[in-house]
Amino acid sequence: MSILIKNVLHSFRNEKVDIFVNNGKIEKIEKNLNLQADKVIDGTDKVLYPALSNMHTHAAMVLFKGYADDLKLMEWLQTKIWPIESKLTEEDVYWGTKFACLEMIKTGTTLFNDMYWHFDGCYKAVEEMGMRAILNAVMIDMFDEERQKFNEKRTLEIFDRYFNKNPLIKVGLGPHAVYTVSAKGLKFAAELREEKDTFIHIHLSETLTEVEDCVKKCGKRPPEYLDELGVLTDKTLLAHCIWLNPSEIELLAKRNSIAVHTPVSNMKLAVGGIMPKRELREHNVRICLGTDGAASNNNLDMTEEMKISAILQKWRNNDAEMPNAYDVVHRATEGFRVLGLKVGKLEEGDTADFILMKMHEIITPMHNPVSNFVYAASGTLTDTVICNGRVLMENGYVEGEEEIKENFFKTLNRLFNLT
Repeated sequence: MSILIKNVLHSFRNEKVDIFVNNGKIEKIEKNLNLQADKVIDGTDKVLYPALSNMHTHAAMVLFKGYADDLKLMEWLQTKIWPIESKLTEEDVYWGTKFACLEMIKTGTTLFNDMYWHFDGCYKAVEEMGMRAILNAVMIDMFDEERQKFNEKRTLEIFDRYFNKNPLIKVGLGPHAVYTVSAKGLKFAAELREEKDTFIHIHLSETLTEVEDCVKKCGKRPPEYLDELGVLTDKTLLAHCIWLNPSEIELLAKRNSIAVHTPVSNMKLAVGGIMPKRELREHNVRICLGTDGAASNNNLDMTEEMKISAILQKWRNNDAEMPNAYDVVHRATEGFRVLGLKVGKLEEGDTADFILMKMHEIITPMHNPVSNFVYAASGTLTDTVICNGRVLMENGYVEGEEEIKENFFKTLNRLFNLT
C-alpha cells in the first residue's frame, strides 16, 4: 500500500513537507510531491513524529487501572494483583490486551514488549490490532518443581504454535524475576532463547529487598546470578534496573543487554531509587523506555513517560542538559532498533512507523517540535498512526473501537461485579 501525506510539519526538520510511503518504507520526503498513492492524507495543521516503542509493559493489566493504588510493591502484588489475576480467563486477557492496544495506538505507540498470562489471547489481540510486539511467554514457578515443569511444557507449546508466524510479532520468553523463578526455570529460558535466537524479558533489581534476598539465597546479586545462568545476552530486556552497582553496569555493557527505564511506575510504587541512566550511558548500555503495566502507571502514554523520564534524570544528575529532548526521543524509539528497524529521525528509507499530532495550543509555538514532543505534548493529541506502512488510526478513530470498548467493560463487570 502507498500513502501520500501532504503539507505536514516534519518535526526534525521543522519545515512543511510531503511524505510518500510505499511497501512499509518512507520512500520520499520533499516539498510538493506529485505522486499517485493508494491513500492521500492531508497533513495541514499536523506534526510528523516517530511512533513510540513501549518496551516494558503488561498490556492486559489495563483491567486493573486504578484498582489497587497507593500500596507498597509487594503488598500490591501479593494482596491485590496476584489474587485478581488468578481469576482471569483467556477471553478477559484478549479484551484487556485489545483495549491496551487501543490506548497505545491512540497515544502514538506502535511497538510494545509484553509479559502476561494467557498467551493465546494476547497474540490474537495484537495480531488483530495490527501492531508490532514482542510477546513473552510468562514464567513463574515460585521454586516449585512441578510448576516449573508445567511452565516448560506450556512455553514449548506456545513456541510451536506462534514462533515466526507473524513478522510483526516476535515470540520471546518472560521469566518474571529472580524472586519468582527457580534456577532451573531461568536456565530453561536461557537455553530456549539461544536455540530460537529470540528475546528474554525479565524484571531486574527493582527493589533493594530483591537484591538483598538474592544475595542471601544465591550468594550473588541479581545481574551476576542471571549471568551465571546464561540469561544476560544482547537479546535480554531488563526492566527497571534501579539497584545496580558499577560492576553490574559494566557487566550489562559487556553482555550488550538492554535496560528499560520505567520512571512513572518506579516512582509510584516507591521502589526507593532511580535508574542510573547516566552511568549506563557512559558504558554504552542500550536503554529503552517503558510504562510498565497500567495497574502501576496508570496509563500507557509513552509521551507522558518521555517527559517524566527526562525531568527525573535531570533532577537526579543535577544537570539541566542531561538528557536533552533528542536523546529522550531516541530512547523512546530504541525498541525499533532492538528489532533491527530504522525508526526515529523520519528519513528516507526508514521503516514507516510514525504518527501525526494535532497542531494544538499545547504544542504551539513550534520553536522546536522535538522539544515540544517531549516536554509539552500529550499522547492524546495523536491524530493519525501508521505502522509498517499501514494506517491504524486516522482522525482519532481506530476501526472497531466501539466493539473493543463494549467487551472491555463487560469483562470488567464480570471480574469486579460492577453494576
